[in-house]
Amino acid sequence: MKKSLILLLLLSIAFMLNAQNFKSTFGLSLDFGGEHEFSYEGQSTDLDANTGISIFAEFLSPLNQQAALGAGIEVQLQRGFDENMYGDPKFAHIPIYLIGQMNFMPTPKQTPYVIGHIGYGLLTGNDDYKGNDDLLGGIYFAAGAGYIANKANLRVMLKKYSGEIETNYYGDVYTADITTTHISISAGIMF
Repeated sequence: MKKSLILLLLLSIAFMLNAQNFKSTFGLSLDFGGEHEFSYEGQSTDLDANTGISIFAEFLSPLNQQAALGAGIEVQLQRGFDENMYGDPKFAHIPIYLIGQMNFMPTPKQTPYVIGHIGYGLLTGNDDYKGNDDLLGGIYFAAGAGYIANKANLRVMLKKYSGEIETNYYGDVYTADITTTHISISAGIMF
């Protein structure tokens, strides 16, 4: 499943880059502190993630005035937790995703829209976060609304990232699921 999704993402990105009239957006997101959940065999632990910053690049190809498809990548700067913990554990997700955008009442200077992302996100962490364990990525999806004014692109999104942490304990491998959810406010410039 993951390999098929990655292949689909790469093919979509290649298609977008070959499109004649694609539009690119580069920007920053303020990711409000959200929930970071570890779950294993029915047990779960919720931690409050700190607010963080992400950098993104998106490429959209308009299908018509109301709809566009595209692809993007987001790189989160590592963030920690509100709780007092041993060491200074920090983590980040790096999703590569497909985009669907629906515009409402578009004009040459301003356009309100709704947007959705689905893709695959890598999970990274410092040594205090992962120790000797392996981090694996997972499915990423997001939904939100935005507004384009001239070349400025502003939006609010609810984002959900998934991943796994694998622990090898004397030859036995144990896998815990990781889910991070937060609200993000983004500002970008369109080219």
